[in-house]
Amino acid sequence: MQNAKTILNDQNATVKQVQEATKQLQDAIKGLKEVVVVNKSALKEAIDLAKTYKADQYTKESWNNLLEKIALGNKIMEDTSIEDQSVVDHAKVEILTAISKLQLKESMDLIPLEPSKEVVPMTPLKPSTSIDTTKPEESVNEKVESDKQPATGVSMNTTLLWTLVLGAGASVALLANKKRRVQK
Repeated sequence: MQNAKTILNDQNATVKQVQEATKQLQDAIKGLKEVVVVNKSALKEAIDLAKTYKADQYTKESWNNLLEKIALGNKIMEDTSIEDQSVVDHAKVEILTAISKLQLKESMDLIPLEPSKEVVPMTPLKPSTSIDTTKPEESVNEKVESDKQPATGVSMNTTLLWTLVLGAGASVALLANKKRRVQK
């Protein structure tokens, strides 16, 4: 390319020199290769995800299938000559499919409950509320209903709030009435 620039700027260059420089430039252009960028980040994420699973929890067959797919993914990650994004994407899908097909060992399917463990009842939300359990069911429900107050998250007295709202409404009505009288 430098030779072509020199000949371009040379006023005394011959036709043969120009033709030779042109041929060199054309050969250089033909030799250029398109740079292909392949994104392997999703494949890396799939490999990293697959490595979070533990072999002792899954059947040997399903685990070995995942290991094969991880190995293939690692080869593709290391191969700098891959120029086809679909190859990378296919490897990612293969790993994710192998993860989805992992099968738990039979011993991992259900965790048996130990019969010696006792179920502990939950404590009531209001331990201070006393209910007489000797009374009929209706009275128990009445006592519970009477203790319930809506949990609005506001500690303001609702009576005070309604008084303020009604007072404001009355003030607006009085002002409107006064304005009508003044306009007449």
